Amino acid sequence: MALGAWLLVAVGLKWSTMFILVVGLSLFGLLAYHLGQSFHWVEFDGHRIRGRRLWTGGLVEHSVGEVIALQPLSPLHTSLETLLMEQRLGSVWGYEIQFQDGLRIRLSYDMTHVDSLIQSIQHATGF
Repeated sequence: MALGAWLLVAVGLKWSTMFILVVGLSLFGLLAYHLGQSFHWVEFDGHRIRGRRLWTGGLVEHSVGEVIALQPLSPLHTSLETLLMEQRLGSVWGYEIQFQDGLRIRLSYDMTHVDSLIQSIQHATGF
């Protein structure tokens, strides 16, 4: 039904306007998707890793046994901005926790106590 309404609106628009509309909606969808992947907080109680999604407020909970990888986050390319950030933050900008179901939780250094959280998870998982 919503698609039909969009088609009725699109029929009355010029192609250039329709192109801008489609590109704008696509960019908004991409932004919404990536914001939906962000976490407001993440905690570890020794057995379970919990996190609350930033945008949706949904609670995510996994056991330590479901962790398949802990990977450091680092820049993909070197530029002047990257070199300046590396001087400030170091070469590791955060960590990513990967679970068996495909979920990835990214922890960056704008969060507090990231190093102690990762060390606790490494100790519990053996990674």
